[in-house]
Amino acid sequence: MNSPDRPATSIQLAKNANTLAGESFSFSTIPGTRYNDVKLLLQKTLHRNCDAVRKLATPCDPTVSTMACKLTENIDADLEVCLSMMTRCRKSYTYSWGKTYHTYPQRGRNYIDPLDSWTIDILEWTGCSEPNGMRADYIVPCSDAFLLFVAHHIKAYLSERVVAGLLKPEDCRLILPVVNEDTKAKRASIYPAGYWDYKAFAHAECGMFPLSSGVERQVAPAPHAIVANVEIAADSDGLDEALFAGQHNRRFAWGLTTSSRIIHAYIFGPDDIWSSTEMDITSAEGRLAFISLLVYWSLCSVDGLRLDPTIRYVIDESVGDPHLEIDVHEMDESTSQMEKRTYYSKRCIGAADRLFGCHARYLAASTSRETLDTPEFLVKGMWMTSNSDPAGDSCENLVYAALQGMLDSSSKCTGSFSQFASTGLVYLSQGDSSVADSTVTAFVGLPDTTHVRQHRRTVSQWAGNSISAADNPSQVVISIADAMTALNAAYVKCKILHGNISDRAVLLRETAARV
Repeated sequence: MNSPDRPATSIQLAKNANTLAGESFSFSTIPGTRYNDVKLLLQKTLHRNCDAVRKLATPCDPTVSTMACKLTENIDADLEVCLSMMTRCRKSYTYSWGKTYHTYPQRGRNYIDPLDSWTIDILEWTGCSEPNGMRADYIVPCSDAFLLFVAHHIKAYLSERVVAGLLKPEDCRLILPVVNEDTKAKRASIYPAGYWDYKAFAHAECGMFPLSSGVERQVAPAPHAIVANVEIAADSDGLDEALFAGQHNRRFAWGLTTSSRIIHAYIFGPDDIWSSTEMDITSAEGRLAFISLLVYWSLCSVDGLRLDPTIRYVIDESVGDPHLEIDVHEMDESTSQMEKRTYYSKRCIGAADRLFGCHARYLAASTSRETLDTPEFLVKGMWMTSNSDPAGDSCENLVYAALQGMLDSSSKCTGSFSQFASTGLVYLSQGDSSVADSTVTAFVGLPDTTHVRQHRRTVSQWAGNSISAADNPSQVVISIADAMTALNAAYVKCKILHGNISDRAVLLRETAARV
């Protein structure tokens, strides 16, 4: 079995967290050597100024799409009126050294209401006259204010239509800023000393929240509810080093970057990264473009959010601990028909959370919720390079058959490789039919990808925990020796060379290590 792209994290579920184990990764855990790797990756794979990026989030339903366009127009018109009114009533003062600051009237003895407060922050953002742009830590509250202003109008507009029966509340969401106490570049430690300072870089996030949520900065939701990581850089040169971590139900990732007053939206795929045309917050056109993206995110389908509809997070105390439901299409040998089977998981063994690598995700799984703590299978999801060869499944079957048939006959290597259960493409529902998931269907309208990749899942019998779960050095040494014996036998006896020979490919059992 191919190895995870990174060592497994803790497999224990936090007692009071509505989140799956292993789904939260700190930027500080990324080795410093990734700096040059990421720069090289982005030089090769970044497609800049793609008009189609924002359109990927356009609601598919024509009625909802029309509603989104109307809502965008309403928010844009109200924002321009508010900015114009606030500009007329503010007073400007200039220090002797040339620094200008502004004051705004308050309503009576009360503090300015939230809508006016957000408008003031947005106005400061759009009207900044600093020659080198705004400091990153100053941009954070301004960008938050923009999100809140838009969410305020979205909540009012969509709530009316939910009451009228034109929309279902579960089909609507608010995009709100997430409280982030640390604006001093969480990932600063991965760069050379002094590379970043807090004036030049900050990290923020925006998340999906129910329509019933208050329009305010929110406590960080579980990672699967984060819409996009937001990188805020005062210097545009810092944008090319942006890193975005994925989630287990994420097919591809959205990202936002802000350099002073310029916003870009990004889509991160397995091989390519696409950047939207710039959204200049100082221009009416740029503000309209950013509003439209936020409205699209609030109304689009799961596919538009780049989430995987075949992996669903379930957070419902009535059915037990938070867990994943994973759809796998398997061949029913009795009927020779493809059938959909659901697996359940709450343990991530390896996460696809990098911009480069094998993009394989490993989940310990069971066929029922009652056996989540004693997994029976390992479900591997991956994006494999494809030449549209329909024999892909049979080729993988032959590899597993060769390994099991030849090595299990040797007492020395019996059970060295996990027992294969099934493999197949991932299918997405589109109306009354299904379509195989691939980069071709996922990125319609974007420039051609480096490779056409198919979304596949393989199910094998549960082999054990990551080698990081070993209790002592002796277990590690013995397991590596067992694994190397098996890998050598696979090459000598079956002419199969493992594609990633490393300790990360080893899963431990009490009796032996399996790969």
